[in-house]
Amino acid sequence: MRYLIMMLVWLNLATHAKADTYAGIALGYTAVELALENPTSTQDANISTTTLQLGHYFNDYFAVESRFNNGLNRSGGIHLSSVISVYAKANLPMTKQFALYALAGISHSKLDYNAQETAASSASFGLGGHYAFDKRHAMTLEYVNLADKTPLRTNQLNLGYQYRF
Repeated sequence: MRYLIMMLVWLNLATHAKADTYAGIALGYTAVELALENPTSTQDANISTTTLQLGHYFNDYFAVESRFNNGLNRSGGIHLSSVISVYAKANLPMTKQFALYALAGISHSKLDYNAQETAASSASFGLGGHYAFDKRHAMTLEYVNLADKTPLRTNQLNLGYQYRF
């Protein structure tokens, strides 16, 4: 619940900032590994996801970003109900159009497996590339480790679109 409150506070602050606020949407492939009650047993799933993003660049090299992920399908009895994340984003411009970036933050994941809900909070990190078509429109490709804590491990590959206000 506190992660949801942090995200709402950040969204409120970011929407009042004018200069370099951005919003985005991404489609992703998420690999999920859920440890079952038997410590040597796991259930794996491959889930398609959507991700909504809202962030703000403070300069060319640093941004803060919040995200909400949702699973689009059930796989192996697992459905990814939601992932709420907050990140610090280090940006390294390579050209005027292309930049590499790293994400570091925290994620709170909820999923259900056979009608039983599991939740986990974990450090989260990722790497990506950002290609700007112009000052407002960009595409992203990234790898994100959403959760790496027992009982849940999730990794995601996203292709996204961002709009800068």
